[in-house]
Amino acid sequence: MKEIYYQLKNYWIKDVKVAYLISLWLFLGVAIYFNYQLDFENLILHPRSRTNIYPFLIVAYYGIPYSYAFILYAYFYKAWYIFRLKKFWISVLVAIMALTLNETFYWHLKWIETHISIPADMHFTYDCAQNFISAFLYSLPILVYWIYYDRKRIPLYGFSNKKFKAKPYFMMLAFMLPLLIVASFRSDFLENYPVYNDWGFSIIHNLPKWISVSLFEFCYGLDFVAVEFLFRGFMVIALIDVLGADSILPMATVYCVYHFGKPCGETIGAFFGGTILGIIAYNSRSIYGGIFVHLGIAFLMELLAFLQKCNFF
Repeated sequence: MKEIYYQLKNYWIKDVKVAYLISLWLFLGVAIYFNYQLDFENLILHPRSRTNIYPFLIVAYYGIPYSYAFILYAYFYKAWYIFRLKKFWISVLVAIMALTLNETFYWHLKWIETHISIPADMHFTYDCAQNFISAFLYSLPILVYWIYYDRKRIPLYGFSNKKFKAKPYFMMLAFMLPLLIVASFRSDFLENYPVYNDWGFSIIHNLPKWISVSLFEFCYGLDFVAVEFLFRGFMVIALIDVLGADSILPMATVYCVYHFGKPCGETIGAFFGGTILGIIAYNSRSIYGGIFVHLGIAFLMELLAFLQKCNFF
C-alpha cells in the first residue's frame, strides 16, 4: 500500500502542473454543470441514437474533451510536438473509434427485437447482449492496433502480472466498503442499482434466480474488464512511449465524460478514480489491479442494492 501511496504522491507533486490541472477541472466543471442541468445525455444525445448523425455526435462527444485535454497539455508543458507524431494521432483515433463503435453499434439489438417475441426474454437478452457485445467492440480496435504496432514489442496492454500484488487492492476495497454502505441508503443510489433486472425471465422459465443473476453479472463484469482495457490499458499504457505519465489526465477527462448519465457524485468521482487507476497502471504496466477494484466496487454496489431491496431470493 505504501508503494501505491508514493506513486500517487510523486505523480501529483512532480508530474502535474497546477495550472493544467485547474484548467481541466474548470472545463469539466462547466461540462458537468450543463450536462446535469440540461440532462444532455438522456434528453439530447441518446434520443438521436440509430440516426445517421449519431456517430458524428459521439465522435464529438468524446473527441472534444480528449482533444481539449491534449491541447491544454501541449500549452502548459510546451509539448506541441505531440501533434506531429503519427502514433499519437492513430492511438487517439483508435480510442475514439472504440468508444464510437460501442455507442453506435446496434444491429444485434435489432435482431433481438425482431426474433424474440416474449418481452421478458427480449429485455433480459438485450441487457446481457449489450454488455457482452460492448466488451467485444471496445477490444476489437485495440487488438488490431496492438497486432499491427506493438505485438512483438510489449504484452497486450496491461495484461501483465509481473508487478501485480493483490493485497493493496483488497485494502482499497476494504476502505471503500463503509462509503458504499452509506451511499446504498441514498435514493439516487437505489434508483440506479442494482443494474440487474431479469424482467421476469427466471419466473417464466422456472429458473432459480441465482442463474439469471449469475449470467447477467458475468456479462456486466465483462464490460468492466473491457472498459479497464480501453481506458487504463490502451489510453495510458499504449501511449507511454509517446507521452509517458502525461497520458493519464487526458484519459481521466474522457473517463469522467463517459460517466455522464450516472449520479453526479459518481461522475465527479470518476475523474479522480480514473486518475488513481491510471497512475497505478502506468507504474505497474498492468490493469489487473484496476480490474480487481473496478469489479469489486461494481459487484459490491450490486450486492448492497440487492440487500437494501431484499430481492435476491
